[in-house]
Amino acid sequence: MFGKWSETSKSINSGKSVNIAHIKLDGGLTGEQLTTAAGVVERARELVSLAKVKIGGNWDSAMKAAGAKCFSLAPGGPGNADLEMMGLVLRKTNSGISGTTTIKVGSSPDANGYVNVHNDFMHKVFSSHAVKNLKTGKKEYIGGAHIDREYIVNPTQNNGFQRGVLTFIHEATHRYAGTVDYDDEGYISATQFFGGGGIHFRDENPDGSCKLTKTQLLTNADSYAVFIYEIASATVI
Repeated sequence: MFGKWSETSKSINSGKSVNIAHIKLDGGLTGEQLTTAAGVVERARELVSLAKVKIGGNWDSAMKAAGAKCFSLAPGGPGNADLEMMGLVLRKTNSGISGTTTIKVGSSPDANGYVNVHNDFMHKVFSSHAVKNLKTGKKEYIGGAHIDREYIVNPTQNNGFQRGVLTFIHEATHRYAGTVDYDDEGYISATQFFGGGGIHFRDENPDGSCKLTKTQLLTNADSYAVFIYEIASATVI
């Protein structure tokens, strides 16, 4: 692993492997914390896989409501073009995280998680995934999903485990499907979402509607992360 990172490989219940990296200066992760990190990835795999199947079936009222909030879809559900874009993102994300994947656990003062866009030869060849940016159409080389160490060290506090899963899905859509961020206009409040307050963007219009267009939302990482969690978490036990 490059520079400041140290990596451990762990096999989880499905028999698939997860590479769990931590920042050396933060200290190693305990066995329990490694299991938690692997569990975040496994839960994300389950949710994305189920959501991929569900969007191709009949949309019930809950799915339509989630689609309206996350993507500004029509109340009756997605059109063919909407469904094509959503299916593309979910298929690519599901394929990317279904095999051996990496979760990078580290502390960040200003982000719950992130991925890096790499331009140097070493990262491009050895640790990045080449993907077309859905907004610009340009090829980018995206590194592994970083999530806040706090979610792994204290998974039962403030919905830490659930936030870790949501964040990992968000970052995985960047890495494997080329989704983008739109700052607070595109970030959904995790505090409200996990606190029972529903789906609300951090920066909304006064009437509670999203400031972004449907076209933008269909490329927005957080829209996918929350939509996947919302429609799949009640089904996956």
